[in-house]
Amino acid sequence: ENVKVRRAGFALRMEFFRFIHRFKVLATGRIDPRVLATGSDYDITYAILDAAAYQVAALQKPGEAQLGRTKVFIKSPETYDQLQDLRKQLVSEQVIKIQNVWRKFANRR
Repeated sequence: ENVKVRRAGFALRMEFFRFIHRFKVLATGRIDPRVLATGSDYDITYAILDAAAYQVAALQKPGEAQLGRTKVFIKSPETYDQLQDLRKQLVSEQVIKIQNVWRKFANRR
């Protein structure tokens, strides 16, 4: 199976639940919360990739990311790196917001 996937040109494969756990932050506020609450892993993964495609131009290319029965396949490592960078940026922004709120709260005491 590994050889077939590599020959098809997919450098990365990841199970849906791992992908969702890692990248669901990319879809925060961009997809319907009902999909996150009641959708299948396939639906959630598709929604995350769709939401991320607006910020990661490589995902807009046809065939760059494919969904199998249990895994997501990404052709180029650069696309995965861009997803990681976007995730890092969004998490950093959220951490800064939390720190600001905490500092305001602590200064009021």
